Amino acid sequence: MSNRLVASLTPFKGKEDSFEFFVKQINDIARLEKWGEAKKILVLKLNLKDEALKFLVSNPKIEEISDFDSLVKKKLKEKFCKKPNFEQAQRQFNNLKQKVSQSISDLAEQVRSTTEKFSNPNNSE
Repeated sequence: MSNRLVASLTPFKGKEDSFEFFVKQINDIARLEKWGEAKKILVLKLNLKDEALKFLVSNPKIEEISDFDSLVKKKLKEKFCKKPNFEQAQRQFNNLKQKVSQSISDLAEQVRSTTEKFSNPNNSE
């Protein structure tokens, strides 16, 4: 089963919008298959393509990292995850208004999710 799961991974090419999903896939398979750090890192590296692969190859220090979370959070996420800036956050909060048919709880959920997005942009799960 493990090989089929790994084969079903969508390779990460360096696009910001797919990084979180890519890491979640690896973590889910690793948890299910009880992988160690070395196997998680190997599978991650084997599934990097295009810009992400170029980044890996051009940074030899990355090869020395033996902790999956450090590799993901400190190197790849830093490079490939767009961090929202203050102006974006301010604009989104200024645009939050209750619509005519929107309940208070729906508005509160919208405020909560916007707050989460900007207060914890690096949350991967």
